Amino acid sequence: MDLGHFSFPEFITQLPSIIAALATVGILVFSLHQFREARREARSRETFNYFTNMYADDKFLSFRDFFNSVCESASEEELAGYARRSASNEYKALLYMLNHYETAAQGIRQGALDERFYLAQNRSTFIRHWRNLGPFVSELRIIASNPKIGEAADVLLTEITK
Repeated sequence: MDLGHFSFPEFITQLPSIIAALATVGILVFSLHQFREARREARSRETFNYFTNMYADDKFLSFRDFFNSVCESASEEELAGYARRSASNEYKALLYMLNHYETAAQGIRQGALDERFYLAQNRSTFIRHWRNLGPFVSELRIIASNPKIGEAADVLLTEITK
């Protein structure tokens, strides 16, 4: 079909191809939308399961409660010092919570967990707990010579508190 001059009979012969092309594009756009929606729903469902399992886990609840009592009574220096006492219960509780929040932050970063859902349920607790973990994480990074310990949780904290 020459765009310089229009021919109605030629247009009519090309019409089925044009309609098929438009229908294909429409189907692709609709499919992409459906795929994105399914991924969003899967992330939300996985985040819901994450919270459900977390609050049903007696080990988590025990470590969390002990962690809270340690953070209420310890100074920043004491929290940092626990990184050098790997046999202590305080070290185990702090490390458990560090791993818990790092796993959640990695899940959000990788798209496995829904960030908006997670933060709607856990924002203030995450901020408070991760800030409490700060001295311990800093000391642990020095001891292990690994600056990446807790990196995903640090990034998440920075993003939600700016």
